[in-house]
Amino acid sequence: MNGSPPIKIGVGLTLVCVLLLGVGCGDSKGGAQEAIVFAAASLKPALTEVGSLFESDVGGSVLVSTGGSQSLARQIAAGAPADVFIPAGEAPVEFLTAEGVEFDDVVRLFGNRLVIVAKEGAPMPKSVADLTEDVFERVAIADPALAPAGAYARQALEGEGVWDAIRGKSVIGSDVRVTMAYVQSGNADAAMVYATDALVADGLVVNDVVASDSHAAVVYPAVILASSQSVDTARRFVEYLRSPKAGEVFAKFGFIPLAP
Repeated sequence: MNGSPPIKIGVGLTLVCVLLLGVGCGDSKGGAQEAIVFAAASLKPALTEVGSLFESDVGGSVLVSTGGSQSLARQIAAGAPADVFIPAGEAPVEFLTAEGVEFDDVVRLFGNRLVIVAKEGAPMPKSVADLTEDVFERVAIADPALAPAGAYARQALEGEGVWDAIRGKSVIGSDVRVTMAYVQSGNADAAMVYATDALVADGLVVNDVVASDSHAAVVYPAVILASSQSVDTARRFVEYLRSPKAGEVFAKFGFIPLAP
């Protein structure tokens, strides 16, 4: 399974079951104690904290695997075991529908926004159009085909009329975290990433100059897959994500809670 290593929250042998058997642990559909969550890479820090709170407040546990949202959607469509899917954007959910994957009603959880980041001490673009300047030899974005962050970034660049100028010098990351790491490592001069990722990054300066109306709204939906082997835990977890306590955590990491 591509993406970052799964985050184990709670106790049990789910990771072993996933890797060896291809399914989650549990006796029957809906009766498992542990849910497998596929989530956008940008959610990793927040979900790690919320998952721990869920375990102590509600019971049960979750195993979170993060990566590029579209890449995760393709894995689910190919049969990868997952109970809950939380992508960054609605396109991956629409992809699952087109592939015939069944799931419960979509729950829209929170939003995000795009910003530009550069390394501390390095030139910082003062606008999206500044990315076309020669001083920014390499501009990183997430892969538009694999991660909604990349699709949003392309929309923003097209909206500013600079996509063609930047496309030839773009550095493409598999997800938003990899994209940001290109700047941190010096392999890119600037990047367009989510504000939430920039908030927890080391050694980067942030400029909030990407107009929100230059791209589609960044919305994080959640769905419970019909193939879930841990429906009860999955439902409780999605409900908990909308709780005030979880909302405080997501807000701390820069996410914008949406009204139920």
